[in-house]
Amino acid sequence: MSQLTRAEQEVVFSKCADEATWCATASDPVYVRRLRKIAAAAGLPVRELDAHTIRGYLPVRCVRGTMPRIVSEGQREHGRRLAESRQQKTAFLPNSGKIILESADMKPSTRPSAHTRKGGPA
Repeated sequence: MSQLTRAEQEVVFSKCADEATWCATASDPVYVRRLRKIAAAAGLPVRELDAHTIRGYLPVRCVRGTMPRIVSEGQREHGRRLAESRQQKTAFLPNSGKIILESADMKPSTRPSAHTRKGGPA
């Protein structure tokens, strides 16, 4: 059995206006595995067309074509700062710009809170 070249590996999704399913044909090994997994999860059969290619019919709800998410520079910066704070085991408060350091050796306070003291809140 010969292997397909990268140029020969393809994935084709097609649907006519009067059909209720997408016809998915895949000869790219990555998408062959993905198509098998989706079909198995949805309880749908797939058909072997040849040694490299499979075809399955997927419900419209299983296939979604969307545009990539556009992330603003502010969102990117917030994500970077959040990732850094997670790496440093700190808590980042985005609205105040303050960072509260948390250390692994810090112990919870044993001092009773205002609600647990005798006589209620002070």
